[in-house]
This record gives sequence, structure tokens and C-alpha cells, in this order.
Amino acid sequence: TQYVHPLSQIVLEHLQTSQSAAAFVARSGLDQSLSIHKDGTFTLRFPGDGGKIWTSFDPDEMKHWLTVHRGELVGRYMLQDNKKPAWHSDRRSVPEKVQDAVDEMIKRLSSE
Repeated sequence: TQYVHPLSQIVLEHLQTSQSAAAFVARSGLDQSLSIHKDGTFTLRFPGDGGKIWTSFDPDEMKHWLTVHRGELVGRYMLQDNKKPAWHSDRRSVPEKVQDAVDEMIKRLSSE
């Protein structure tokens, strides 16, 4: 089996289990295009238009990102900042923050 980074796993699971997210994935044709990379990140490609959604890790900033690029729309959502202590002020759990970022991304994509 391939390694999937825990943050990427949360994104992928949310895209499958949230009704609105799963409907968006199916409607957009993203369910046909998953690529898992060696570092545990992933890319989902929109069929036909060159757009994509992907996770990445910036080793200089020590941050994990969820990024979307489709047409004119570019969005970047920080999933985790490894320079901040785990107990910094945000009261939401890591999965909650990641799920909120996914929902915000879908909202922006759906309004395009």
C-alpha cells in the first residue's frame, strides 16, 4: 500500500464521506483522477480543463497546504503550521480545521 500523509488522508476521507463534498467530487469528475505521491501528498485533476486540487508540504515554511487551481480561481488553505506548538490558540482539532478548509475550497469552486 502507498503511504498517505495523515493530513492528506483527512482531506481525502472528507471528500468521500461528507455528502456535499462527495457530491461535488462526483459532479466535477474528480473521482477518476487521484494520484498519490511518494511523500504522501495527492493530486486530483479536473477532467478536460487542466484544473487540479493538491496537497503539499513546504519544507522552508514547515507548512502543509491544500491548493486548488481551476481557471482564474486559485486558492491556498493552510492545513498545518509545524512551527506553531500543537496547543496554540485555535480550539478546533486538526481534523476539524482540515475539513473546514476543504468545505471552504468547495464553496469557492461551486460559486465559480
